[in-house]
Amino acid sequence: MKKRLLAIILSMTLFVLSVVGVGAVDATNEADTFSMVSMNFATGVETESTFELTDSELELIEEVVLSRKAPFDVTATPTLQTGFESGNSSRAIIGDSDGRTPVANESQYPYSAIAYIEMVWPSLNPEEGPIASGTAFMISDSLALTSAHCIYNKNLGGWPVSIAAFPGKKGIGFWNDPYGSTYCYIGEGYVCSDYISALEEGIAPYVKDDWAIIRLINPLGEDTGKFILDTLDNSQIIGASIKLCGYPGDLGICEQFEMVGSIHAYDSGVLYYNMDSNDGQSGSPVFNINPNSNGEYVVYGIHQGNSVSMGYNRCVRITQNIINIVNNKIAEYE
Repeated sequence: MKKRLLAIILSMTLFVLSVVGVGAVDATNEADTFSMVSMNFATGVETESTFELTDSELELIEEVVLSRKAPFDVTATPTLQTGFESGNSSRAIIGDSDGRTPVANESQYPYSAIAYIEMVWPSLNPEEGPIASGTAFMISDSLALTSAHCIYNKNLGGWPVSIAAFPGKKGIGFWNDPYGSTYCYIGEGYVCSDYISALEEGIAPYVKDDWAIIRLINPLGEDTGKFILDTLDNSQIIGASIKLCGYPGDLGICEQFEMVGSIHAYDSGVLYYNMDSNDGQSGSPVFNINPNSNGEYVVYGIHQGNSVSMGYNRCVRITQNIINIVNNKIAEYE
């Protein structure tokens, strides 16, 4: 009886230890992995990819098909209607006056690398509008960054039916698309899994997860020029001079506006600044005022919206993790 009792106690102890051990391993893995959900708009296949952080790099460890839908018409031409933006509001004028000014020449870098984007959603009739609009910016020949809420909205049916990006656009009409309307459609979009999961659970996603990668069907970055990404050390942030440039819906029809300002606060995933913005500017680059020694403009954040509690507008802070994910996608496609 004693031997049997000892055996039971030993087996229970081993069971408890094994559970604790598994829990510890899972927690470690969770901290060292990152997942993104992608939608291929041409095939209608939604896939989740999980990456493992290894020596500051990312290694794809798992890829799972989440769903298959009817292929979207990636060349569907939406009816233009500005001023409607799905998701988080970007509307905030800091101070007594609006400091945004129109860009003089959108065809000149870095403005040529900033794109007006249009999204058609399943729940909206593209012939009647409205459609969603936002901003993106080129980071490679075929990839651009924008806000997650620009390309995924649960209330509007999830992923849009189609997305088009128009770098350097100045005004309504195809004649104001310097790189051609037929060359600007988006083939794929990538959003953080945590962002989508939060929306599905009915809770507000973290601001730091509100960013996305989009892939243009035809590579335009060689012609438009492209931004590079970099991190800001905490000691460099407060007072750093930066510029915000994008396509607001309140100051012009498909026209770029810019403003210079400075960073006033930060946390590990968000930067807060005093530059004005409005709906349509989500996804805009927050970048250095002057180019580096190679003539490149460096992006430190992706404009996300405004913080009522802080009294400033804000952006998703570029981190090494975001840079690693972007570099992984650039290596995959280019």
